[in-house]
Amino acid sequence: EGTIDVSGVAAPLSDGVYRSFRIDDPAFAIPGLAAAGTYRLRLHFVEFTNPAARFDVAVNGGTVLDDFSIAEAAGGLHRAVTRDVVVTADASGGIAVALAASSGRASISAIEVFTGSEGGERALLVDCGSVPWGIGYYLYGPMVNEGTMSASAGARQGISGPSTFENAGLFLVEDEGQLHVGTAFTNSGSIEVAGSGSRGWITNGAVNTGSIVLSDKAFIDFQYAPWSNQGWISVSDAVISTTQPWTNANA
Repeated sequence: EGTIDVSGVAAPLSDGVYRSFRIDDPAFAIPGLAAAGTYRLRLHFVEFTNPAARFDVAVNGGTVLDDFSIAEAAGGLHRAVTRDVVVTADASGGIAVALAASSGRASISAIEVFTGSEGGERALLVDCGSVPWGIGYYLYGPMVNEGTMSASAGARQGISGPSTFENAGLFLVEDEGQLHVGTAFTNSGSIEVAGSGSRGWITNGAVNTGSIVLSDKAFIDFQYAPWSNQGWISVSDAVISTTQPWTNANA
């Protein structure tokens, strides 16, 4: 609550991003980057309640911030602060970020991903989120998932922005997880949505050349823009809904 002071942050993000944060040793898998590419991460933090909270931050298994205190670095509560770290994506183009508390709780509001070690274009904004939206990816450049992304145990994944998202790997939605895709979307891999309460919303058009599998009372809705199925769709005791024209090349 109260005003968030962003005077110490160059090019601060919106107030809403700082007010939604992830706590309790959060971890994030960021896919779709260049294999072994160099990137600069800008980590955004605000501490609201506990000036004594401290935690470590690791990227791809290596510690980049040790015993970090948000309040100490920012100069108090309700003050935004950032830390930049240069990292290398793994062989599949992924970056894994994990926080581990040493005192109090770990907390992070957002992760910006820039190309190169300095300067460079912003490729991705990860809104680390909290209730109700979970983790959100805002795309400034094309993003391709060639591994596994998931939303489970009530977690939500949101993908939006002016660029494109392709799932060339596996996107798994289960156990009341939710997937929201609000950017131009191509599925050349596999989307699996399973279980009552598991939901998917595709809201800016889509082309499916891979497989979409719904089962056990799951639900997926294609909204607001036409879409095309050129691959395979399986629906078993589940619902697929569309409010827009669609074409099916595999009737």
